Amino acid sequence: MYRTMIERCAVAALAGWIAGCAPQPAASSNRPPMAAPGTVEATGCKIDSAKICQDAKSGGTLEESERPMGMASTMNQAELPSTARLEIPNGPTLQAMCYFDPRHTTLAKSDVTPSAPLDANAVAYLRGKGLCASQ
Repeated sequence: MYRTMIERCAVAALAGWIAGCAPQPAASSNRPPMAAPGTVEATGCKIDSAKICQDAKSGGTLEESERPMGMASTMNQAELPSTARLEIPNGPTLQAMCYFDPRHTTLAKSDVTPSAPLDANAVAYLRGKGLCASQ
């Protein structure tokens, strides 16, 4: 009897393991998938986060990061991102994280994240502003 119970448990565990490895149906959702920061693409528009950063810097709207209390003063400014925000009329807000070199003259890297998925109107606005990178 003890052996039969062990065998049943082993078979049940094996069946559960096999079921867990089977392909699962995709969850249905009305929201389009979000891309990773810095690679946001919608309807053929790859958002040019570097241009958003440069425009904010030249327009004086770039939000500088403040060094948190207790953070080593030896840390490079390039390790602290500045923030550029772009509000799309009747659409989401884009937030670009801008990493400038220590002299704050050239952009080292950037990435962008929208507050919501981009629809066709948002993409048209970005294209009109020249914020879609050539592909």
